[in-house]
Amino acid sequence: MRPFKRSQRVSNEIQKVIAEAIEFEARDPRLRYVTIIRVETTDDLKHAKVFYRTLGDKEEAARGLEHAKGYLRTVVAKKVRMKFTPDLTFEYLDILSTDVL
Repeated sequence: MRPFKRSQRVSNEIQKVIAEAIEFEARDPRLRYVTIIRVETTDDLKHAKVFYRTLGDKEEAARGLEHAKGYLRTVVAKKVRMKFTPDLTFEYLDILSTDVL
């Protein structure tokens, strides 16, 4: 038996792909200080919740991520081989939160 569920492995891969896309490919200045903390996917891999933090304005970052959602989903579809590309939702993770990891 494998030590991790498939959804955990896919979540890790999606996190890496989105973080790299934001850092190296995105041109939106609202995403400049966004850091992807973790990704949680449902067991059926149809939905992915992306948790992020930012050093800048969190409302601006939220608007930037919402604006880039289609692009980021396309990047995930190209780089993560799956039958379906999950819908992405973004959730701000408060720095003072105890449930960070």
